[in-house]
Amino acid sequence: MTSPLEHWYNIKCKNNLCTFGKTSREELKNIDRRDYKAYWQKLTDLKSIKSWSVNLPDPQDYQAHSTEIKIDGTSNGVYLILASPDETFKLSKNIIAKQFTYISNISYIHNSKNEYYVLHRDNGQPLANTQIQIWESRYNNSKNINEEIKAETYTADKNGMFTLKKTNEYRNFLLQMKTASDELFMDDNNYGYADYNSYEEPQKYKSFIFTDRSIYRPNQTVYFKGIVINTDKDATKNKVAPNFKTTVIITDVNGQKVTDFTLTTNDYGSYTGNFKLPDGLLTGEFTIEDSVTNSTTDFSVEEYKRPKFFVEVAKPKGTYKVYDSVKVTGTAKGYAGNLIDGANVKYRVVRKVRYPIWWDWGWYRRGNFGRNEEVEITNGTATTDAKGEFKITFKAQPDESVDKKSQPAFYYEVSADVTDINGETRSGETSVAVSYQLIKLDIAVADKLNADSLKSILVKAPT
Repeated sequence: MTSPLEHWYNIKCKNNLCTFGKTSREELKNIDRRDYKAYWQKLTDLKSIKSWSVNLPDPQDYQAHSTEIKIDGTSNGVYLILASPDETFKLSKNIIAKQFTYISNISYIHNSKNEYYVLHRDNGQPLANTQIQIWESRYNNSKNINEEIKAETYTADKNGMFTLKKTNEYRNFLLQMKTASDELFMDDNNYGYADYNSYEEPQKYKSFIFTDRSIYRPNQTVYFKGIVINTDKDATKNKVAPNFKTTVIITDVNGQKVTDFTLTTNDYGSYTGNFKLPDGLLTGEFTIEDSVTNSTTDFSVEEYKRPKFFVEVAKPKGTYKVYDSVKVTGTAKGYAGNLIDGANVKYRVVRKVRYPIWWDWGWYRRGNFGRNEEVEITNGTATTDAKGEFKITFKAQPDESVDKKSQPAFYYEVSADVTDINGETRSGETSVAVSYQLIKLDIAVADKLNADSLKSILVKAPT
C-alpha cells in the first residue's frame, strides 16, 4: 500500500520487462482463479498504462539479490504489476510474476477493543465521515470458492473512529473504506472475535484415576478412585473440585463399554467405585475414563496364577581356571516358607567369550580371536532333595580356538527350570566367570594426570 505521490517497488528477479496496469476489485472478482490458464490470460490482457525494462547485473554468486525501482506517482486505485523476461508476456514457455498494489491516502489502525481509526496516510489526520462497508468472507461448499458477503456499515466520527460490533462467533472479513475522493478496499483479511473482552476461559478440570492393582483375573473386583482438580485461568493454582458430577466409563480391550457409573466428588474432590470383571471377556488392556475431563487410566486383565515358589541358583564361591570342575547349587523355595522337594529340574550350561577392554584397540587386535559364539557345554536333569536343593556340575571347557594371549574370559551361564508336583514351573539362573588367569587385577587410575600427582596407584583384585 502506497500513497499516490510516489511508489517504490522491491524487484527480486533477473533482467525483466515490467508492465503497470490499472484494474479494480470488481474486475478482479469476475476472474475465476480456479482456471489457472484463463486467470493468467485475463491478467496479461489488462490494458497497460506504463511499461519499462529492468536490466540487472548478474554477479554469478547464486545468491538472492534485490533492488528498488521508483515509479512516478499516479492516481488512486488498484494496480497490477507484471514482470517477465519475455516482452510479449506470453503464457507458453515463459515465467511471469505478478503483484497487486493499492494506491490510496486512506489508512487505518485498530486495537484489541475493536476500535478502528481511519487516518490520512501522509499527515495522520483523522478522516471524519469515512463510510465503511464490512464484507464477510465465507466459504461456499457447493461452488468450492470463498465468497464476499455484504454485512454491516459504519461511519467514522470526527476522530475518524468507529467500533466494530461484537458477534457471537468468530468471523473473517474485509474492510471497504470510502471518502468523497478516495477508496481503500484491500484483500487483507481481518478477524473478529466473539465478545473478546468479556470472554472468560472456562475452568479446566483434570482427573487422576487410581486402581487397587495393575493386573486382575476375570471375576475379580476392581476398586478405583478418582481425584478431580481444577486450574484457574492463569494456570497458576490448582485446587480440588468438590461436588463435581461426571460419568466414569469402563471399556474392554476392543473399546467396548463394560459398565459405567455416574459419580459426584465429595468435599475432598474424590470419587470411588468398584465393579466385578465378568467371565468370557477377551483379556488385555482395559480402560477407565472420566468422560468429562477425558482423563484415563489402564489396567490389565489376564488369566494368570500367582506363583507359589521361586528358584535361586547361587553363584559358586572361590575362583576357577579353565578345565576345572565347577559345582553350582540351586534351591527351590515356596513363598510360604516351605522347601520344594521332589521337584524335577532341567538345566543347561552355555559358554560365552568376553575379551579385555583393550581387545578392540587397533594396535592390539591381531591374531586368532575365535568365532565368539555361544556354545552349549552341557545339559541334564536333577531332582530337588528334602532341603529343596539341587546340584549341577560341569567342566569349564574353554574355547580352544581363542588365542590365550588375548586373555579371554569364559562366562558359563547356568539356567535351571524347576517343575513341582503340581506342574508349576519356575526358573533361575547364574553365571560363572573362568579364565586362564586365576586373578584379575584392576588399576584404579585416571586416564590422564600430572606426573607430580602420581605418588601411589590403587590395585584391586575383584572377587
